[in-house]
Amino acid sequence: MTQITADFGISAPVSFVDVHVERDNLLFIDPSAIRAAESAGSRYGRQASAELITFFDFILAKLRSPHAADHAVGEESLQHFHEIGNTRLGMSAAGTDGHGAAEKLGTVIWAELFSNPLCQQAVAVLKFVEDIPVFVDDIDKDITSDITARIVFDTLVNFTQDMMRAHPELEAKRPVAKLRTDRWDTSRAAWVSTEVDLPEADGKPLLLVPKDFVNFKIEMSFGQYLQVPLLSEIQSEDKIVVKRGKENVVRPRYSKKQLKTISKYARGRKTNTVETERIFRDRGVDVLGAYRSSKQIAFLPLTEQQLSHYLSRRPKRQGF
Repeated sequence: MTQITADFGISAPVSFVDVHVERDNLLFIDPSAIRAAESAGSRYGRQASAELITFFDFILAKLRSPHAADHAVGEESLQHFHEIGNTRLGMSAAGTDGHGAAEKLGTVIWAELFSNPLCQQAVAVLKFVEDIPVFVDDIDKDITSDITARIVFDTLVNFTQDMMRAHPELEAKRPVAKLRTDRWDTSRAAWVSTEVDLPEADGKPLLLVPKDFVNFKIEMSFGQYLQVPLLSEIQSEDKIVVKRGKENVVRPRYSKKQLKTISKYARGRKTNTVETERIFRDRGVDVLGAYRSSKQIAFLPLTEQQLSHYLSRRPKRQGF
């Protein structure tokens, strides 16, 4: 198995993920990592974050519009998430042409967001790309990575071409390859066709990814969101006073284990939606926003040792 630096004979340190060029690698582009990169001062993080914000603001506007024509445009805009196998990131066991999140899944995402009251509040609660896996079924780390890569495609191209200038070996060993695809144009708030020159590896164009964009998981997890901040907030709504020796102690009436036996708090994205909306409506508490911020603040880029570990592992499954 050949990594980029070995394939192109690059001996200098690199700031891109040194993926195996002939297969997918068990790392994922995480929107929370991109936000953290922006906060750390990365210009690539800043550009990618702006692309993510522009895209989801556009989708929110279409979701909240009263016009059917806008709904059609919004749904169509979510149908461009064909996997960018050129990054060599993801979970396909054979090669780099995995399932991706394409037209059918785009329609599913639209339908789920359209019916979600968190998108329809006067001030939307569900308002970032990284929120999607918390509330939409079947959106895992692989699909979230595909979606994110497609939206921040311009940033990845800019980064790759900067790396080609920093490491001339990337275009000296063999001619560059042309990639024809569509990209999200932030200035026009639309998908447009494009053609870009990229390094070629294993017979395919190669799109490089900054190390600080990747994660071995996605920080915004629907299960963790329910288990930690959401159930904690639900616990805080019902407290009792108990005697402990001579002291009166206030504690939640129910443990989290007990809450999970109550049907309306069953594990699932529906519970996340219903309870997040109820708490925000009744008490103005934005549980999702606090969770999102905590994830971005706490995120640390993967170390070189972590990157090497996950790059050494081969995907074991293909498809979703």
